[in-house]
Amino acid sequence: YTEKLQYLRLKVYPKMPMASMAAGRVGVREYVTSCGYKSRLIPCLGIYDRFEDIDFSSLPYRFVMKCSHASGWNIIVRDKGDLDIKEAKKKFDRWLKKDYGKMTVEPHYSPIKPQIIIEEMLGDGGEVWSKAAPIPGADDRKDGTRLRIQRRTFRSDQGCHRPRLHGRLQQDMGDGIR
Repeated sequence: YTEKLQYLRLKVYPKMPMASMAAGRVGVREYVTSCGYKSRLIPCLGIYDRFEDIDFSSLPYRFVMKCSHASGWNIIVRDKGDLDIKEAKKKFDRWLKKDYGKMTVEPHYSPIKPQIIIEEMLGDGGEVWSKAAPIPGADDRKDGTRLRIQRRTFRSDQGCHRPRLHGRLQQDMGDGIR
């Protein structure tokens, strides 16, 4: 199974324009819109080629800034007043110069035009996702264990973002999950 995925990633996807389009945030938005499902997309506040083009005064209180050509190169802005614009500019300037496809050996990312996409933040501004999300029906096990899906993110500011979803049995501690 793993060998087949590696073969697709290295030999097939780079030759398929649709794979690059689907991997890029801007390209997939255009495709979903062309299929008539624009209402299903997170509202986009702007797409920019350079950080300097962003008018922060026109942005709402909360939003998410993402690179269009990579996974995990994001800045979540819960309060616009707390955003360090100079630090954000450094990150995006660095990210926009990198070829994510070469870094991750995923060549279908290489043709994607590096851009900054800004989207509305979903939710109430609290945690974007919880560290451990329960699986329905798994809380009432007779042996006192809980099955949880745990999401881990590693150094997203350095391009090493790999969210890992894995099942894990944990003892119920009464006041939470250890």
